[in-house]
Amino acid sequence: MERFSYASYGSFLHSSTEGSSSFSGFPEEQAQQRRATIAPSTEIERPSTMDVMDYITLNSLLPNVAEWKAMVHEENRKRIKFLGICALVFLVVWVLHAPLAIYKASSLEKYARLSQLIYNRPGQGQMLPPHCLLTACAALCPESTDVPGWYVLYGVPYASLPRATAYFAQATYPYTFRECYLAYWHGVSVEKRMFIDGQIRFMGKQAFDDASECAQVKTKNGKPTAVGKPQACLTLSLQFPWYAGNSLLSQTYRNIPVVAYIGGNYLMNHRPRLISARMASELAILYVAINYRLGIFGFSDFNIEGSGPNHAVEDVRQALTWIQEYAPLLGADNGRVMLYGENSGATIAAALMTSSATDTTVLNGRVQTLFSHVWMADGSVVIPKSSDSDDQFREMVLHDSDLAKECKNWKNSSKDRTDFSRSHPLGRMHECLEYVTYRTWLEKTPLAWYHSRIVDQTRLPQEGERRTSIIKHDPYISRVENPLGMLHPLSEGWGTEMRNMPVVVFSTMNRYFDHKQSNDSEHWTVAEAEKKVKDALNSFRKPTAQLPYAKAIWSAYKPYLDTLIQWRRDGEAPHEMNYRALYDVINNDLRGSCAYNLYAKYLQLSRKIEYGPIYRILSRLQAVPYVDKDNAPCDAPFFLMNEDFDCGEGTKPLTNALTDEQREMMVRAFMQFAHYGSILGARQLRVPTSPSMPALETTYNIIGEMGITTAGTREIAMLTACKMWVSDEGVFDHVMKYARFN
Repeated sequence: MERFSYASYGSFLHSSTEGSSSFSGFPEEQAQQRRATIAPSTEIERPSTMDVMDYITLNSLLPNVAEWKAMVHEENRKRIKFLGICALVFLVVWVLHAPLAIYKASSLEKYARLSQLIYNRPGQGQMLPPHCLLTACAALCPESTDVPGWYVLYGVPYASLPRATAYFAQATYPYTFRECYLAYWHGVSVEKRMFIDGQIRFMGKQAFDDASECAQVKTKNGKPTAVGKPQACLTLSLQFPWYAGNSLLSQTYRNIPVVAYIGGNYLMNHRPRLISARMASELAILYVAINYRLGIFGFSDFNIEGSGPNHAVEDVRQALTWIQEYAPLLGADNGRVMLYGENSGATIAAALMTSSATDTTVLNGRVQTLFSHVWMADGSVVIPKSSDSDDQFREMVLHDSDLAKECKNWKNSSKDRTDFSRSHPLGRMHECLEYVTYRTWLEKTPLAWYHSRIVDQTRLPQEGERRTSIIKHDPYISRVENPLGMLHPLSEGWGTEMRNMPVVVFSTMNRYFDHKQSNDSEHWTVAEAEKKVKDALNSFRKPTAQLPYAKAIWSAYKPYLDTLIQWRRDGEAPHEMNYRALYDVINNDLRGSCAYNLYAKYLQLSRKIEYGPIYRILSRLQAVPYVDKDNAPCDAPFFLMNEDFDCGEGTKPLTNALTDEQREMMVRAFMQFAHYGSILGARQLRVPTSPSMPALETTYNIIGEMGITTAGTREIAMLTACKMWVSDEGVFDHVMKYARFN
C-alpha cells in the first residue's frame, strides 16, 4: 500500500477540482453523485489515497440575520430578568431591614433616654395639669365625679413585677425608672398613659372591660372565661376630695380616715369597685379598693426565694405601704387606716393581723404601722398546716404533661440550660416555665381548689371530707400564721406580735343564696332539707351527746324554720317554699359563724388585743350582690352599694336592693368605726370581772332594719348549734377541721 503524503493529497485535490465541470456548493449532493458512480461489488476496495471531504462554508456556520436578532433578543431578555431578580432581592432585603433598623434605632433611643432619666428626670420639675398629683413614679391625673370637689383614680399601680413575665415573683415597690416603667407603662392601655418630657402621666380613667381586670377565671353568663392580666392585679382605685390646703372643701375633709377595702371569692375571684362619690362624701372617707393576685398567681409556691408562698398577702402589704406614703397627699390621715376585709379579703385581713406588730414602714424617719383597725366580714380565720403532698399547685406542676414538654423544649433550645443547680423539683422547673402564658396558667388551676370551694359553699361538713387550703401556713417567709390556731392556750405560734387595735368581727345572718325556681332540682321540700342535713351530720360520731348529733342540730333550727314559714311571701303556700336556703344557713353557721365566735372570744381571752375594743356583730340585713351585664358579681361592702353604685354596663342588684332606711344603721356603725375605732352604743367583748357582766358567749350586737336589737330565733339557732358543734370534740380542733377555708 502506498503511503499517504501531503504532497499526494495536494495533487489529488488539484486534479479533482480541474476535472469537475462545476461545483454546486452542496456537499450532500456531491456525495450522492459519487456514490452513484461507484460500481457495486461484493468487496469494497480500499483506496490507496484518502478521500477528501467537501468543506463547510463560513456562511453556513454563522447565523443569519433573523437568527442573530432572535439571539440578541433572548440575551437581552435574560439580562433584564437577572437585573429584575437582583432588584427584587434588594427590595425584599431592604423592606425586611427597614423595620429592624427602625426598631433598633428606637430601642437605642429608648435605652439612652431611660438611662439618662434614671439619674436626671427632666419632667419632675415641670408644671402639672390641674388636680394632678406627683408621685415618685408618675403624675396621677384623676377624673372628676358628679360630686363637686371629689375625684377618682382607677387602676393606679402600687407595685411592679421584676420582669413582664415574672408572674410568680414577689412584687416590689416601684422606685427605679425601670420599675416605674413596668408598673405605669407596660401593659397599661394607651388611654391611661402619656409620656411628656421624661415624665410618665397616668390617667385615672374608669375602665370596666375584661382587659382591665385582674387575671382570673370570670363567670360570664354562667360560663367560665379567662380575663385580665397579672399586671392589673397590682393596682388600686381610690376616691378622694381634692386637697389644696386652703379651700373650704379642703378644710371640711382635712385629715379624713382611710378605708382600705379587700374582697374576693375563695381567693380565686375578685372584682373590687368603688362606692359612689356621694356615699364617700357623706361618709367623709378616702375609699381605696385594693386588687391583689388571685389563685395560681397569688398562692403558688416554687420553694425558692422570691417565688412564694402567699404573694397575695404580700401584695396587700405593698398596697398598704403605698397608702401610708400618699394618704397625706390626698388629704387623709395615714394614722387612721381601717382595713375592711370581706369574704376572702377578711381571710387576708386576719392573716395580716397575725403579723401586724412587725408590718411597718418608715416615713420621714418615723416608723408607721400599715393599718390602725380592722373590720372583717364573713371570711375564714383558719389557715391549716399542710404537707408537700397536700400542696395541689406542687402536684399539678410536677405531673402536668404540657408543662413537662415546655421545660423539655426550653432545655433543648440551649445547651447552657441543661444544668439545674436547685435541689427542689419545683425550683428546677421555675425558670423553664417563666414564658408559659398567663392564660395557660389560668387553665392549669388545680381542680382541687374548685372542689374545695364547692364543698365549703354548698355542702354541710361530713366526717372524712377532703378539702385544701389555697393560702398556706407560712410564719417564716410570708409571715402568715393560723389566726384561730395561734389563739389556742397551748399554741407555739408567734402571735405575741399581734398589735393592739380595734376589731370588728362581722357575720351576715341572711346571706343571698342564688337558687333556681321551684320547678328546678335545687328546689327542696322541708322533708328533703331535713334528710340532707341529717345524712351529712350523721357521719359524725359523738358518743357523749345526749341526743343524736344530727337530730340535735336540726332541732336547734326548728324555731327559725317556723319563723320562715310565718314570714313567707304573700300568696305563697308553705309547701311552695324552697327550703334549700335553710340547708345553706346551717352550713354557713357551722363553717363560718361558729369559727368567728370562737375567734372573737379567744382574741379577748388570750389578751392578744387587750385595750382595743372587740365588737362581735351579727347582721340580719340580706347581703344582696350587685352584678354587671354578664351577671358577674362586683365587690364592695353590701350596705354601701346603692342606686349610684357603678359596676359597669348593666349594673343591677340580683334581687331587691336594700333601702336607705334599711342600711342606715349599718352605715352609721361603719362610719363611726372608720373615724373613731369604736361604735357608739355597741357592746364590747370583755372578760367578765364581776357577776353582773355578761359572758363572752352572749356579748353580741345584733343589727336589724331598725337598729341594734335583741336575739331572735335566727341568732338563737346559730348560737345553740355552735355550742353543740364545739363541745365533745375539743374547742379548737373540731372547728378548725371543718371551718371554711380561704
